Amino acid sequence: MLLRIIKTIFRCLIWMTIAFSIIFPLIFFFGAKPFGILEAKYDLFRGRYEIHGYGLIHGEPQYAPILKKYGVRYRHIAGCVITDFIIDSVASYNFAMKDAIERNLGLNLDEIWMSLYGTKCHWPTSEELHTAEEFGKTSSKKPVNGSQEFQTIMQTPIMRAALTFVQICLT
Repeated sequence: MLLRIIKTIFRCLIWMTIAFSIIFPLIFFFGAKPFGILEAKYDLFRGRYEIHGYGLIHGEPQYAPILKKYGVRYRHIAGCVITDFIIDSVASYNFAMKDAIERNLGLNLDEIWMSLYGTKCHWPTSEELHTAEEFGKTSSKKPVNGSQEFQTIMQTPIMRAALTFVQICLT
């Protein structure tokens, strides 16, 4: 019996090593867009519907309570320290999730958006977000505080993937 448990644990460790050796280089070299899509597909596989957001906010966005009625959760990913990886992964995640929500739940997000804001729903691509980011950049590149460097390191593709994997294992 004990030998069977040890074999099972060893087999799991081998599969985890294989998965890490495949997933980490893919995420590192191909970036955040595939990561956001893979994360969305994994959430859909688990039956979770979420819309991700980032930036400084005060409470939930206006559309979050409406989506919550249909089982779609709003999840705030990052606050004041936002990297290119976060922008790309959130844009690709929301784009993939929007299609799945409309297809699987029968929700028309454009109508919900239109009722709240009076305009058509537009999910920006990562290129549009980077263009907007370039427009709003300031000339100073100095970190505001010492912890900003640590937070930037924690948002690298490898660290983000490792933290997501740990989160998946713990749930």
